[in-house]
Amino acid sequence: MDYAAVEQAYGGGWASRLHLVAMPACALTTPQLAACRTRTPLESVNDPQAHKVTGTIAVSAASAKPAGALAAPSGRTALTSVGMAVAAVAGSKGSQGDFGATSLSASGAWSSSASGAFTYNYPITVPPSLGGEAPNVGLSYDSQSVDGETSARNSQSSWVGDGWSYSPGFIERSYKSCKDQGIKDSGDECWGGWNATIQLGTHNGQLVRDSDGEYHLQADDGTRIQRLTEASNGLWDGEYFKVTTTDGTAYYLGLNHAPGTTDDDATNSAWGVPVYHPKSGDPCHDSDKGDDSQCDKPVGYRFNLDFVVDPHGNVQRYDWATESNYYNMGYGQVAKDDKGGKITKYVRGGHLTRISYGYQLADAKAGREPAAKVAFRTAQRCTTSDTVCKADNLSSKTAKDWPDTPYDLHCESDWKNKPKDDDTDGVCLTSGPTFWTTYRLKGIDTSVRTASGWQDVDSYEFKQVFSDAGGTYDPVTGNTQDPKSTGSLQSVMWLSSIVHTGEDTSTGGDKPITLDPVTFAGIEMDNRVDGLTPAAPPLFHPRISSVQTETGESVAVTYRPPECSREKKNMPDSADSNTMACYPVFWTTPGGVEPIEDWFHKTLVAQVTDSDRTKAGSPAKVTNYTYSDGAAWHRDDSDLTDDKHRTWNDFRGFRTVTTTTGAAPDPVTQNTVSYLQGMDGDYKADGSKRSIKVKNVLDEEITDSPWLA
Repeated sequence: MDYAAVEQAYGGGWASRLHLVAMPACALTTPQLAACRTRTPLESVNDPQAHKVTGTIAVSAASAKPAGALAAPSGRTALTSVGMAVAAVAGSKGSQGDFGATSLSASGAWSSSASGAFTYNYPITVPPSLGGEAPNVGLSYDSQSVDGETSARNSQSSWVGDGWSYSPGFIERSYKSCKDQGIKDSGDECWGGWNATIQLGTHNGQLVRDSDGEYHLQADDGTRIQRLTEASNGLWDGEYFKVTTTDGTAYYLGLNHAPGTTDDDATNSAWGVPVYHPKSGDPCHDSDKGDDSQCDKPVGYRFNLDFVVDPHGNVQRYDWATESNYYNMGYGQVAKDDKGGKITKYVRGGHLTRISYGYQLADAKAGREPAAKVAFRTAQRCTTSDTVCKADNLSSKTAKDWPDTPYDLHCESDWKNKPKDDDTDGVCLTSGPTFWTTYRLKGIDTSVRTASGWQDVDSYEFKQVFSDAGGTYDPVTGNTQDPKSTGSLQSVMWLSSIVHTGEDTSTGGDKPITLDPVTFAGIEMDNRVDGLTPAAPPLFHPRISSVQTETGESVAVTYRPPECSREKKNMPDSADSNTMACYPVFWTTPGGVEPIEDWFHKTLVAQVTDSDRTKAGSPAKVTNYTYSDGAAWHRDDSDLTDDKHRTWNDFRGFRTVTTTTGAAPDPVTQNTVSYLQGMDGDYKADGSKRSIKVKNVLDEEITDSPWLA
């Protein structure tokens, strides 16, 4: 089925999410009959170069003559033959990523000094606090966080840009697909246990829950982590988290109101989603309801940081804005019976709006103004002007102007829960929650409170562009990468520049001072290892190739060529013995029944060159990196992974990294560092465990324990 005419109808890699379903031929003549609207997924192959999605069906010789083809931007295209119809529909996942997954990334576990990543940090200067510490605000780039954007993960970039992150902190719980819990055809979320992942300051990674229900860091440093209840936050059980560090500072996540009150404005920090509890022992399981068991309120999946209280009562408050969506809960398992699900609201995303600080807990509880604040301005992820790019203007007709936004997965509260006859307008066909945002970070403003009101101190403006690896001109690189695959590639939002302006003129200045921009150029790199059969579109994501700073510094980044290639027959012998710079991932093709094994690259920085663009013209500093002893890949031990799809894709870095700085005839320095990788006790494919010991500089043997990595 040819989709060339409509491949740009929606954003979010819409064409890559198309797959085929078989329907009775009467779907084209009497769609009002329930028996004519049944859908059977077909194993589909999406060819981005031919702009076609194809599948194989068994038909008799007498019924093999095609009758015609139709196409519509909704993706519900049809090709009929005697006795059957075939329709193309777009789901929530495809070769470019899975919007059914939240933005939680495995990159936090991957980022280390032994990983081979290029990292770049841009600090945001905030006014000092009158009491307690000021918040630490800064943008962080990690080239290897982009490696984690595979077909099995949500690959929409952060609100800053691809590879960049800023979040003050959160704890997230993940859920299982109900389809994997035995509920056939379901697109819903099911309870997956008391798992939790933390990203808070220097604490990152999966939490360990003990037999008493208490949570601990994997590398326990004495930090106390409590799951608490009865908060007024709209979630089941009113659950939230409190993290207390050894210095007595308390971090509240998902509390929604200042500690000790509900009279202040809500922070909107607790995000929830409906979750089925089909198994005996699930918290909200009801034996009378069985598979339909669920809690009376949404269950939390993201608990964002909203308050920090130090031992002296000084407070930082974090306020959030949420983005809601609706989906047809339960529709997947009843659609074949001509029944509808329940149009259900959930939080599909959100962003930070303000940080308030420099005041006491009593002030925060009373709703008083802080001494200082940091405000975050947002705009739509849209390619036209800001006057056109407004949330109210986003519709099926304008969706193409939001290139990385899967608007086809959007539903409204008043939409119907099943088609009537052949009319699908105003019908929510999305049978599971999806997670995405329409917003980007446009600016950050800092200010302090004075006797006469708020005084602006600093402002930062961010400019983003959208990649077009298959177009005639890619704004990220300035050239085209793969024109044959245009339409099936998901556009990626890229941070192209930051402009810092000093706004404070209260001490005698007559106008704000604006510095030269910091600019970022990129190079497109295919995350997917070549040669997959059947072929899947490339998965292009750019990495920073150069940085031009406001002070005249130029940073050029060179990455190592891909090590793995199916076409060149240069692949690991097996996943559990892999030491190459690539790793396996299981993902389900659109319309597929069972996940397939695919391989993706681990991108390594090879050289970084610092040059002086000023008149001084200082000599360039060249730094080269080499990696020894091969990459270490640990088995995925997540409780949410089915054993049959468990593989070795948890990157533990390299044992030895050598850094060489300078070039002859100038002095050359060399530094070699060896790292522990936490590989002792890792399972092999035969079920046995590895026994890994390494020697330190004193020739002493050390067990390569996971907590030491």
